[in-house]
This record gives sequence, structure tokens and C-alpha cells, in this order.
Amino acid sequence: MRNVVLAAIVAFAVFGPIPGHAQGMTTAQPSEEQRVLAVEDEYIAAEVSRDEAALRRLVDDRFAFNSSKGTITGKDAFHVRQAAGTVAHARASDATKGAEVAGG
Repeated sequence: MRNVVLAAIVAFAVFGPIPGHAQGMTTAQPSEEQRVLAVEDEYIAAEVSRDEAALRRLVDDRFAFNSSKGTITGKDAFHVRQAAGTVAHARASDATKGAEVAGG
């Protein structure tokens, strides 16, 4: 699942702005790390609330999920699994601190 989050973060950080993020910011620009973490938070919120429209917007069309079982799932099939609640998630930043990341 860490791959999903990282792919979404990289794709969104490279290809799109963070909606509403620039509001109220007049002098300081957010660091790249802050932008990535904001997109990760947006992805997690969309996943938890099963907001399929937001998830489809955040995940790149070229996305491929490589499961621990050796299967590769494309974006559409992956979203079907998310909608069914069969994909577990942990923050990528937490995974580096020893949190277990569950996937297909």
C-alpha cells in the first residue's frame, strides 16, 4: 500500500497544485515536504471516506499496484478494491517508523 500512497503523492506533487492550499499564504511558500504530506493527507482522507472521485483524481492513470502475492492491479481494478474496503492503508511516513503496511 505504501507504493500506492507514494505513487499518488509523486504524481500529484508533480502534476497538480493542492486545491485550497495556497489560500491564506501570502509570503512563505510551502516546502516540498509540506506539499507531499498535504497530498498524502488528502489521499488518506479520501480513502477513509471512500471518496472515489477524489481517489481517481489523486491517483495517476498509469498507476499499477504490485501486491505481495505478485499480482499487478491497474488503477480501475484497484479503485474497485478500495470501494469494497479490501485495501488496508498506513501512512507512508509511519511505515518508515516500523508501522506495518497491509496490502493485497
